[in-house]
Amino acid sequence: MASIHDYLRLSRAAAVGGAPRFFVGRAADMPRFWAAGPNPPPDGPPGTTILIQGAPGAGKTALLAHLRRRVEQDAEAGTLLCGSAPGDDEASGLYGELASLLIDAPPPTRRGVSRRETRIEAGVPAVARGGITTLQEKVPPTFRAAREIARDQRGGWSPKRRVVFFIDEVQTLKPAGAIARLLLDLHTQAELPVLLVCAGLGSSQSALSAAELSRIGSVIDLGALEGDEALDCAVRSISDVVQRGVTGSNATIKLWAEALAEASDNWPRHLQVYLHAAWSELLGQDHPNLDRADMDAVLSNGHERRATYYEARLNASQTPIAVSLALHRRLTDGAVLRREAALEVIDAAVEALPSATRARWIDRFHGNSEHCLDALLRAGVVSLDAMNHCASPIPSFSTHILDAAEPTS
Repeated sequence: MASIHDYLRLSRAAAVGGAPRFFVGRAADMPRFWAAGPNPPPDGPPGTTILIQGAPGAGKTALLAHLRRRVEQDAEAGTLLCGSAPGDDEASGLYGELASLLIDAPPPTRRGVSRRETRIEAGVPAVARGGITTLQEKVPPTFRAAREIARDQRGGWSPKRRVVFFIDEVQTLKPAGAIARLLLDLHTQAELPVLLVCAGLGSSQSALSAAELSRIGSVIDLGALEGDEALDCAVRSISDVVQRGVTGSNATIKLWAEALAEASDNWPRHLQVYLHAAWSELLGQDHPNLDRADMDAVLSNGHERRATYYEARLNASQTPIAVSLALHRRLTDGAVLRREAALEVIDAAVEALPSATRARWIDRFHGNSEHCLDALLRAGVVSLDAMNHCASPIPSFSTHILDAAEPTS
């Protein structure tokens, strides 16, 4: 039997691994998924694609994992989950996985496609039948050519199950790549019972449009949890470890849950960060006891981890902090910044940079503010709302940026 320390280690890993033990909230978002999800082609229309988007840490990955678990409870449905937009060399393998799910059969052992003297393209049905020749050169798969091959081999091909294909981090999608081609196949075909569910940052809809996935059936924008949802998650998480062997009364559980939920600003990832800090504190005790745990140390640990996360997002943008600072100053002053206005703020901030820093910015972004804004969007430093207004994705992120000691490159 696992010890309480083993369980705390597992809980700590789950807290920041994108799959927390308890999924709560999203009461307004879940019905939208279930309303769109049960009717994929051929009964539903082609282009049945759902997009879940939000700032870093909004809980997209956790929501995908939760939806997958819910879908898998249906014996007539299969799921395929890509934790991030995969490389183009994985496209053939994904076709094979999809095919094996659709016909409820083991996946084929060889999932490449090849050509010798003539060009042969294979998609889901062709990969499913396993008629693969020696791999010489991979070619982009298409459903139409694959169905022709399948008809020749089997006199027709009929899927037995419906499949929900989940894919995360689609803001990194390469428009001309093999994975984009696969998603476009799923998005436009009208014969196979496949529902495509994409997730990514707030710039994801633009990335999908660039890959010609334009008919999005439903867009679910994730933000902060409601206050009672964050508290519920904290209570359930702490109660769980108490039931497993950590010492703590109901009053103590409530005290800790309220403190962690308040510190998190109801932001899903931040809440998990503070829970991670709590589990680390308890792991330092021979006999884990909430009453003896140092709450100030836990909150300080959580604050540091949150700041480290924000710095990672800023670094990922490869943009001088002064540019981010200028945008967030305008946003916290209550300004409504359309994309065009945000570009003007970037231009003004760049003009004020030291010459060496400005030269590096010009080299990195080719002097193009659009490219800079896109980098900030991909990194989650800013976001765009449904009205194309620039926004701060997380209120405490603005505070972190504004508290920066000195703008530096």
